Amino acid sequence: MRPIFLVLCLSTCLAVPAAAVNVRTQPLYIFVGIADLALEVPVTQRITLMPNVRAQADLSEVQWGLQVNIYRQRRDENGWHAGLHAQTGALNSSSVESSYSVAMLSNYQWNWDEFNLTLSLGPQLKYEREASTQPDDTLDNWTLWPNARLSLGWQF
Repeated sequence: MRPIFLVLCLSTCLAVPAAAVNVRTQPLYIFVGIADLALEVPVTQRITLMPNVRAQADLSEVQWGLQVNIYRQRRDENGWHAGLHAQTGALNSSSVESSYSVAMLSNYQWNWDEFNLTLSLGPQLKYEREASTQPDDTLDNWTLWPNARLSLGWQF
């Protein structure tokens, strides 16, 4: 799964002029020891694909994700856009075998030349499969909660 994801991300990035790429991060994760990086690549003036990766500071656990954004206006203008985000992997959990989440986000983005700031809010549905001490026994957990994000971006 990961090699296919990386090939998709790289091929998408190579097909787009470098001036159109937006590198994003969620800086608040730093306070809990997590690094976050996303690469927003335009498909059209209003639609972007954004592969992302999050990792523990020591790289012991990694999450991979992909977000699709649909902008109300052009993506380089201040305004609203909707996002659908899917993520795999679990951070800060040694008992989780696998973890998947999906979020629907309502976003507002401010742009200043190459710099941009985005606030996001929406529901997130998460599935986790936890390992058990008994063989062939796992625990499946589903959770739904609000998801809020603040991200900073630099467009190149």
